[in-house]
Amino acid sequence: MVIRLSDDYLIEHDGVSYSLFKDTHKVDKNGNPIYLPKGYFGSLGTAVAKYIKLEIVDANVSMTLKEYVDAYKQSVDRLERFLKL
Repeated sequence: MVIRLSDDYLIEHDGVSYSLFKDTHKVDKNGNPIYLPKGYFGSLGTAVAKYIKLEIVDANVSMTLKEYVDAYKQSVDRLERFLKL
């Protein structure tokens, strides 16, 4: 099962564990999408928590603790909106 979190991230569940991948938006020579593994988790919740943190890290900016907390909340809000679609 594949769970799309955003245009850039997805979680794959194999019945036992959850794998978080980043979509490179590129394809290999056979036309298959190329995904970068970002972690392997025992629960969906921990995989989603890692996704939220990575989304902030991908911004690659320096921030205060308050800015980080605000960015974290914004990421959670974006994910909730995305999941409601």
